[in-house]
Amino acid sequence: MAKIQNYTIVFKEPQTEDVTDAMYSVGSGMPNAIRNHIQSQILEGNITNEQVSLSSNGLTLKVSRTWTDSAYNTFVDILSESEMLTTIQNMSHVSSATYGFSDS
Repeated sequence: MAKIQNYTIVFKEPQTEDVTDAMYSVGSGMPNAIRNHIQSQILEGNITNEQVSLSSNGLTLKVSRTWTDSAYNTFVDILSESEMLTTIQNMSHVSSATYGFSDS
């Protein structure tokens, strides 16, 4: 069964570029192993974006993605969901975040 990743990030300052740049601003703060895993799994089609949005004021990023089981299992072997949330919450440009996976 596939997994659905949902996260919402509220930034301290408006993201002045587009939604992709807002996602990259978060991704750039991830450990290399996680960033590389997510990038490769997207390229291989094992992670697909379902809904991605940045609020009109540029402060809130919302993402929903579908992950294959193998992509998810490798991910949590590298970093647990709670460790990922803590990593995001500790980013200097992030005000708050919610993060998690559910079964599809």
